[in-house]
Amino acid sequence: MKSNLLIFLILLIEANVFAQNKSALEFFNENRIIGEVHSAYQSSDVIWSSRHYLNADFWIDYQNKKSNFRLFSNLGWLSGKSISDAIGDIYLASSIDGLDALRIQNLWLSFQDSNESFEIRIGKQAVDDEFIITEKSNLFIHGAAAYVFTLSMNAPQWPAASWAVYNRLKTGKNSNFLLGIYGSDPKVTDESINTNGLDFDFNYSGIFTIAEWSQTGAGSITKFGYFRDSNRFGYTEANQNSLSALYFVHEKAINPHTLGVKLTYHVSGSHVIDRKTAPIDYDIRAALFAEHNLNDKKFIVGLGYFYPHISAAHEKANSYPLRSESFGELTAKIDLSERLALQISLQKIAGAGAYEYYNKANSILGVMRFYFSF
Repeated sequence: MKSNLLIFLILLIEANVFAQNKSALEFFNENRIIGEVHSAYQSSDVIWSSRHYLNADFWIDYQNKKSNFRLFSNLGWLSGKSISDAIGDIYLASSIDGLDALRIQNLWLSFQDSNESFEIRIGKQAVDDEFIITEKSNLFIHGAAAYVFTLSMNAPQWPAASWAVYNRLKTGKNSNFLLGIYGSDPKVTDESINTNGLDFDFNYSGIFTIAEWSQTGAGSITKFGYFRDSNRFGYTEANQNSLSALYFVHEKAINPHTLGVKLTYHVSGSHVIDRKTAPIDYDIRAALFAEHNLNDKKFIVGLGYFYPHISAAHEKANSYPLRSESFGELTAKIDLSERLALQISLQKIAGAGAYEYYNKANSILGVMRFYFSF
């Protein structure tokens, strides 16, 4: 009887300690399907295609009074016809474009203090998970609309990823400093080489480092950043160097309370520091968004124009003439229910393929996309 009483007291004490520490271990899973149909008009040709993306997120959270840990994994399966290849668009006309494959996009462990003032992630990650993009710019279906064009071709971005260390430090009430160090290597980030998407190679030819400071306010966000790929780029042996660039992003609500319609503008751009190391030496992006709650459903329209500038050094070093492939997009998205959303996009692409004698006529692309989460 005494032993049973002792065991009961021990269990009671342990339960009390557990409650005092507020420890919790939870498992989560989210899944979604993105399906889209494309119709393109180019040089009197009409092209039809469709594409699908199945995404599954899994994570385990452990929390106590002092810290939060998360083990996160993401699986993605791409299938269908590439509209970007069909029209020769080098910047991905669809943000879910890529080679058909099953990929591990994320596999990382994170630590965050209880005040959320510091976070570190170690594991398989992509640069555009956290850096450069904003919620509004990520609305556009054209793949390159959400990040800078000067970003290194070896930088691990969707749908590829590499092993990395990511840090976030809160520097003020509404400001953060981000630092990421990623493996940089074409055999990992180039889908035509890493075709199965399950490459766990730790040997990289270079390091991609990126630092970003961000400030949020009432309906606004501002970012300044710098990135560098230690791999050597350039058009002659004498001019080869690492690729580095500066970028900025500014997004602000114009009239958040007028007539029930929230207007937001977006401006951003980037510039390569050594202009002899990259085909694109600078880019400019501008967009305007209108957001309205329609019968308790979120409805948003975005109009954006994106222009990457071809480096004169690149044109001079190559025998074939290049031109800038600029594009504009008008898109509208409405949440039909908690699980289903519909998006329609109209894109005009000038100079698809970026070669002077290829696709002289403008390309017109229409996309209808469905989002379904379960």
